Amino acid sequence: MNPGLAAWKVKPDDFPGKGTPAEKLAFLVNYAVLAPSKYNSQPWLFEICGGSLDLICDRNPAFQVTDPACRESIVSCGAALMNLRMAAEYFGYATIIEYFPWTGNDNLLARIRLNAARTNGAEHNGFGWKAPERGRFPSANQPEYEPSQDELFLAMTRRSTVRHAFWPGTPPETVLVACCNAAARNGAWLQIIKDGPTQEAIADLVARGDRERLADTGYRRELAAWIHSARAGCKVGLQGSVYGLEGPLDLLTPGFSLLLQKVNLGRLIAARDRERARRAPVLFILGTAEDTPRAWLAAGQALESVLLLATAAGLRASCLSQPASVNHLRKELLQTIQGAGFPQIMVRVGYGDPTRHTPRRPAPEVSI
Repeated sequence: MNPGLAAWKVKPDDFPGKGTPAEKLAFLVNYAVLAPSKYNSQPWLFEICGGSLDLICDRNPAFQVTDPACRESIVSCGAALMNLRMAAEYFGYATIIEYFPWTGNDNLLARIRLNAARTNGAEHNGFGWKAPERGRFPSANQPEYEPSQDELFLAMTRRSTVRHAFWPGTPPETVLVACCNAAARNGAWLQIIKDGPTQEAIADLVARGDRERLADTGYRRELAAWIHSARAGCKVGLQGSVYGLEGPLDLLTPGFSLLLQKVNLGRLIAARDRERARRAPVLFILGTAEDTPRAWLAAGQALESVLLLATAAGLRASCLSQPASVNHLRKELLQTIQGAGFPQIMVRVGYGDPTRHTPRRPAPEVSI
């Protein structure tokens, strides 16, 4: 077994309930590292400072082409922060968070402390904070799906990224409403797309994004560097199964990685991703009113809250963020959905078979 899969076996019973704040925060990092990230790069570091925990963005030089502003890395760190918050809530603690606490250090994203006092019952909900106005889904006046705190907590170790096709069937609107409201509670908006013409237009943007990015040799070089054989035992990066190299075919992964660097496979990958977007039961487009590091961190927290809620409801998801990663396509995406603000990420959502987890660096390896 890949040693990176051991991180998914974290046991709630090991929580140091009688330990110090530092020991409790260190344990919660075990859940933070289960968050999704670009190329499974896991761009987060954690540092205990007395009774607080610092979340640090590890700005990887390998993203000079694919993520030069570090936007997607900060979104990933926001997802890790949401997992930590959800785990703290499960163990009976509210979190006190100071965002960007040190002027001049853009890598220090948040400082977290634990507070045993929960929020007032009238304001408390499954996510542990007060819910403002509802989201942007047209049917937002309908009842919404309300998973229990235990279900959301368990969803952290159940969530996985699905690469294959989804089963037929559209998620119920009660779940879609809940996803919109979960995003809104975290300072983001969620647009849900499930009508044919709009979805076709977005699928075309996905394909264009693939073709344009893969035409860049620098982009292909960076992407290929993150693709590894499952047999390599790497704790970061993508396995060959992402590109259909599963089982015995995993032996071809090193060759595929080299081919990707040398040859523009944009047309083939674009055709595959276009079909994934076009045939998805629904597309979730998550965005923010601003396009700043603080907004990116909020988008990551909103994304993970939506993914956990969807997982609790039995749904699967995978990222298709090509239109949000290419600036001019990002503008076209916003026009296509007739929205306002800045799209940050797009995922396809539906029912499907469970998939294997991707490896993770365990908490001690991301703690400094």
